[in-house]
Amino acid sequence: MNGAKLERDFVHRGTAYTIQIWPAHFEARDRSEKKCYPSYREELVEEALRKLACDRLNGVYLDDGAGVRFTLYEVKKELRSRGHDINLQSLIESLNICNRVVLSVCHADGKVMLQSAIFPVLLLGSKQEWCKNPKETYCYVQFHPFITGLDQGTGHLASIRSQKSQRINDSTG
Repeated sequence: MNGAKLERDFVHRGTAYTIQIWPAHFEARDRSEKKCYPSYREELVEEALRKLACDRLNGVYLDDGAGVRFTLYEVKKELRSRGHDINLQSLIESLNICNRVVLSVCHADGKVMLQSAIFPVLLLGSKQEWCKNPKETYCYVQFHPFITGLDQGTGHLASIRSQKSQRINDSTG
């Protein structure tokens, strides 16, 4: 892998965009530089975290940014329930990839509309804490801004919030 960005063009609501994906950079055990892009594994981890945010009331919404408080045990359990077991080291690596990969969404004219990591904020406890109290050591991620629905409420969490508000309004009105 040469570490170059990946680019994909797409159309959303009749408007052409380009997404640029810059790889995450890590130091390998042999001290060489390792670069990687998000894969299906990172997508599964992100989906599990979004589900935890919505289903378990662990979601946090601050200053137009959505995130989730979770334990690594909860994520492993959610992935296992979907038939995708993951070991602790791979889960942590996946979270770090999502924190270090940069996604840029550009208009057709090349102007950057939004640039952010998949998880712009990642807080993890120490390895000693995870091993000692795996069910009680909390972590936190903030989701990519598109998840919160910057595009006029079209994000997944924004639509779920809207559906839940509608159900509450329907049941009270």
